[in-house]
This record gives sequence, structure tokens and C-alpha cells, in this order.
Amino acid sequence: MFDRRVIRLIYFIFICFLNSACSEKKEYIIPVDFAAFEKDFGTGLTQQDVNEIGQKHWEIIKENSLQKRLPETFVYSIEGNEIDLRSLISKKTLIVFTDIHCGWGMEGILTDLPAALGNLNDKEKKKNVICLVVRTEADFEDQTRFNETIQEFILKYDQVYIIDEKESQKINVTASPTRMYFDEGQVLEYIGIGVTLPENLLNELENN
Repeated sequence: MFDRRVIRLIYFIFICFLNSACSEKKEYIIPVDFAAFEKDFGTGLTQQDVNEIGQKHWEIIKENSLQKRLPETFVYSIEGNEIDLRSLISKKTLIVFTDIHCGWGMEGILTDLPAALGNLNDKEKKKNVICLVVRTEADFEDQTRFNETIQEFILKYDQVYIIDEKESQKINVTASPTRMYFDEGQVLEYIGIGVTLPENLLNELENN
């Protein structure tokens, strides 16, 4: 027969192990239903209605995304090789998404963000930065323009990849640009969307 103290010790160690395993386990990002989102925007809505619906959608996106792990997500190298995005994240990483059809988004990714990254005061906060260019259905119809525009991103970022629009929606990319900050465990810590003032962008980088 085991001594009661030994049994209690084994039980205590088991509980500690179980709690540790549970605390480390993170749920994967849950895709939102973008089609259902679109149905919310009917006719006759006021600007206040639109704002409230947009805020509701944003809360759902955050709930489904923040503090959750990146699932299997496929991107393509410039040469066309398929890569699991997770294999590119082994330390704190900023992933920026944009398509080539939003002028403001392009400006934010090609001008504002590179400038803000260069102005980070704390060099230890320099991040692994990946630029993902979202390829839409229209880009398959005009591949020449898409390939030419990709070259502009290559001049600004060391890591540039292509992600198809449907694949980006799996991880709830909803705006151009979108900035996602992942920790070394591939857990999403913060989402920044849209174009923002340079000083706000710098603050975002410093805080994440």
C-alpha cells in the first residue's frame, strides 16, 4: 500500500502538470462568416447603423482571433512554392496584409509602415516582418499587373509572400491593410486594421 503522503504528492504533481498543459494549449483562430456579415448591411441604414454593425463585426473578429494560435495557412513564395505560414514564425512576428487594389492600403504598406519600422527607438523591439500580398480573383485575370506590383513590395520588405484571398479569410483578414502581431508561439496578440497616422503606427509598433 502507498503511504497517503506519497499518494497526495503524486496527485499534486498530476494536477500541476494538467494545469500547465491546459494553460499552454491555445485554441486556433476561428474563421468568421464574412457572408453573414454582408447580409447585415441592408438598404436604408443610417451612418450610425453602419458604425454599430461594423463595431459588432469587429468584436466578433477579435473574439475569434485574439489569443488564439495561427492554424495551418498556406502562402506562396514569389517563385510560386507553397509554404505553411507557421514555418516562418519562430519569434515575435509582424505580418502585414494588403491587396493591390486599395490605394490607401498600398500607401500604408509601402511608405508609412517601412518608415515607422525604421524609426523604432528600441532596437530590441525590431520584429520579424512578413509582407503578405492578398491575391484576389481580379489578380488572376490581370497577372501582369499583379506581378509588376509585387516588385514594389520586394523593394521594401525582406520577406514577401502571396496569399490567396480565401486563405486570408480563414484567419479573419478583413481590411487592407491589416497588421497581425504574433508571439514566438504563433499566438495572435494584437490586430491593427486600416491606415493610421504615422505617429499612431509607431506607437502600435512600440507597444506590440
